[in-house]
Amino acid sequence: MSLLTRMLRQDAVLWAIDPDAPVDDFGDPRVLAPVAIKVRWTDKQVEYVASDKTKATSNSVVYTGIDVKPGSVLRLGTVGELVADTRALDQPGAFPVKGFDKTPNIRATKWVRKCYL
Repeated sequence: MSLLTRMLRQDAVLWAIDPDAPVDDFGDPRVLAPVAIKVRWTDKQVEYVASDKTKATSNSVVYTGIDVKPGSVLRLGTVGELVADTRALDQPGAFPVKGFDKTPNIRATKWVRKCYL
């Protein structure tokens, strides 16, 4: 087990963006069912390059073990803590993923994946 996977100790809920229809009829993000994942959540402001090549500032940086597409929604906690019949972005503590990057190690066998919220 590498340091990268050992640091993922916190529970989070991921609503991945629907790849076939990323937005609904009202312009809101269309997401898939919630999935429990392990993360390392850090509340800090970090400047990053957004997908449109502009500089942006995040409120949180979340390290994950999987690729996460911008537009997805993340929430710190477990699936059991979710409020029933509530949209992903309306869940308390849920934030949209504004940016994502991944960096390989020297041999490109493992990746550091970061989500910017």
